[in-house]
Amino acid sequence: MSRYFPMFVSLEGKKVLVVGAGSVAERRTRSLLPFGCAITVVAPQFAPGFREMPGLELVERRFEDGDLEGVWLAVIATDNKEENARIAALCAGRGIIKNVASDMDLCDFRFPALALTGEMTAGLCSTERTPALTKQMRKKLQEFLDGYHDEN
Repeated sequence: MSRYFPMFVSLEGKKVLVVGAGSVAERRTRSLLPFGCAITVVAPQFAPGFREMPGLELVERRFEDGDLEGVWLAVIATDNKEENARIAALCAGRGIIKNVASDMDLCDFRFPALALTGEMTAGLCSTERTPALTKQMRKKLQEFLDGYHDEN
């Protein structure tokens, strides 16, 4: 079991590619929206929620290798494990940070459970064995942040 270092990085203006447009890709895309990255989603079909998200570039077709041009971070979430692994290998060869929904062993990072306010971003990450605890802690942290008022 790998442990992941909680590193906060700026995504402002960085090119992010999401391959796939099902429910997992939609959740991960929504997580990225508040951070100012330029998100392109490539998929033959899109879950309805994608068309409601502002600022996305939606490309309605299958992934092509050239889609990785200039990409800093990739989210790979198709319903085809072999294709996900192929795209992950392309990313690795190009030095692109990647998250592969179907295989955590191929990931360079994990999506944290986020709690956000205007001035604060908190992220929680756990092993696959404790997702319920992570969800519970994220909810409690969000409630705390929502109720916090700076006295200064």
